[in-house]
Amino acid sequence: MEVSREIYDGFNELFNLTLLSQAYESAGKYGQARSVLIEALSKAKDRENKFFIGRLLNTLRWFHNEFGNVSRPLELDQESMELGRTYRISNVEISALINLGLNYSAQNQHERELLYVESTLERIKHEAFGAHSWRWMVRTLIGLAELHYRAGMYEEALRFVEEGIPEAQATTSQKYMTKGWGLRGKILEQLENTEVTGIELERAFTLAGQLSSPMLSYPLAYDLGKWCEKVRKEREAMDLYSKAKALVENIATTVKDQNLQSKFLQLKQVQEIKIRT
Repeated sequence: MEVSREIYDGFNELFNLTLLSQAYESAGKYGQARSVLIEALSKAKDRENKFFIGRLLNTLRWFHNEFGNVSRPLELDQESMELGRTYRISNVEISALINLGLNYSAQNQHERELLYVESTLERIKHEAFGAHSWRWMVRTLIGLAELHYRAGMYEEALRFVEEGIPEAQATTSQKYMTKGWGLRGKILEQLENTEVTGIELERAFTLAGQLSSPMLSYPLAYDLGKWCEKVRKEREAMDLYSKAKALVENIATTVKDQNLQSKFLQLKQVQEIKIRT
């Protein structure tokens, strides 16, 4: 990024600002990630770089989604999708379509979500190339598994997660390996395979810890704690609940933005973690 600025290379400055924001986010430095993101988005708009505007809107919606602001991600995805379609930037459009499906899920619009995600999956199979081919595929398969899990369709959820995990492993996409293992554990618990549930949640939580990602780790610590409590490992359960609480407090402190902090602390799962500790 610094070299790009020295040689007045505006494109690569935006490219590296985008990566820097994502790197901060992956490391749990949410305040720095958001600050860099806002800087990058402002510069992309000043330079009328439609590709980076679309991509950065996609990243901004991640913040609002992960921190519990349900309505704002929908607005950002609509804006990103329309931009992608208007300027024929399929990279931006398809990313927004995937997000839109998942946003409808958060608003309990199951049929509308299925329509978006399944139709987008077909576009990915025929239009995607390069890195996005596998990234979109993994994200969509794990997303469909989550969709069916929340709807209580556990056999369908298991089918999609079993498709998604090998895709993640083949590309060493550790974020989605973590998500896939954790979700498979929760699905199998609903299908009354309690023993395997513990194994899956444990390895998902371990990998999330190796990635130093608080946003991945805290839900897994909580889910694994609930499993330990269920199988009467009370001491382990309390330790995991304490870890989940510490991670939540760290996230809330690190994000710095008061609106996002407030939304995050009001999340149902965050409230449940506080009650258990």
